[in-house]
Amino acid sequence: MPVGVSPAGSSMAVVGVTTGSTSACGTSTGAGAASGTGAGAGAAALSALYDAVIEGARAIAEPGRNEKRAIVILSDGEDTASVAPLTDAVEAVRHAEVPVYSIAIEFGDADRSWRRAVDPLWRQLRGASEIGALNKLTDATGGWTFPIEAAKRCKEVCLKIADELRNQYLLGYYPTNTVRDGQWRTNRVRSTRPGIELKTRAGYYAPRS
Repeated sequence: MPVGVSPAGSSMAVVGVTTGSTSACGTSTGAGAASGTGAGAGAAALSALYDAVIEGARAIAEPGRNEKRAIVILSDGEDTASVAPLTDAVEAVRHAEVPVYSIAIEFGDADRSWRRAVDPLWRQLRGASEIGALNKLTDATGGWTFPIEAAKRCKEVCLKIADELRNQYLLGYYPTNTVRDGQWRTNRVRSTRPGIELKTRAGYYAPRS
């Protein structure tokens, strides 16, 4: 995230996926602070998006931290090398209990034509389309996916994310299901005002006895 964008008192893990390899970042706190990941492109054009998301979720999900936290993914959404499937990545971000935002890099017309020819089989094997995978990661956590074609729009999107983090509210409630089984529980928050759409986490994991 560009310097000066991250709000004071926040902590973000920015997970960048590059060809060849990925790595998880640590976290940093304070105005304009952000942590980045990534490695130089390797010999093989491989992308391990899901593995990187899992590592990023582990890095930011530290107990006892009260500052605002988020995971930002900058990727085209393609995964060709992860050991873990998409379902494991979704579970990891759910456990992290932080919003996930995806800045989805879209390709030009020439790249789209080539990818339409070679990608369907791979998507069938992996069980997700590129943008669809990013949406599954963000929707479960109250975040969103923002497609971009021009790199210059990255800062604009990061400013939008920072503004959203500044204006978050924390709501609590007592669940009617009191069973401590560690299972995923869905929830939905509605506004009484017409035309208002709320972005919230899709649920939570119940505590275990």
